[in-house]
Amino acid sequence: MAENHIKKAIECRPDNPGYHYLLGFTYSIERKWGKAIGEFEVAVNKEPNNGEYLRGLGWAIHSAGEKGKGLAYLHRAKDLAPTNVNILTNLAAAYLSDLQFRKAREYAEAAVRIDPDSSVAREVLHNVDRFQGDVGRLGGA
Repeated sequence: MAENHIKKAIECRPDNPGYHYLLGFTYSIERKWGKAIGEFEVAVNKEPNNGEYLRGLGWAIHSAGEKGKGLAYLHRAKDLAPTNVNILTNLAAAYLSDLQFRKAREYAEAAVRIDPDSSVAREVLHNVDRFQGDVGRLGGA
């Protein structure tokens, strides 16, 4: 239902990058990465220095399998908005998915320092600890 409402908003104001971001976010929740990337790209093209739009694009690209390219967008987002907890937790999760525990922990801890009440940041940090422990017990780290 949200998708339909956002599409109607885009019909009324197709130049509004926020609407494209919201539609990209909706597609991300549904794991429709190709559609998400397309909408995030529209938003980023309209506002190339918007850290949140770059975060969405970077996460979608990373999740679609282009990990290096996705990380590049996430790092660019962080450079523009270094205290954005969403960006930091996405970076932590991206590095965790590659078993790069040191970098994952660095970004997760930064997110928790910035917003100690963020349940997402605390959960990502917990996952770093858990996965690192699991890999260590299996002899992989």
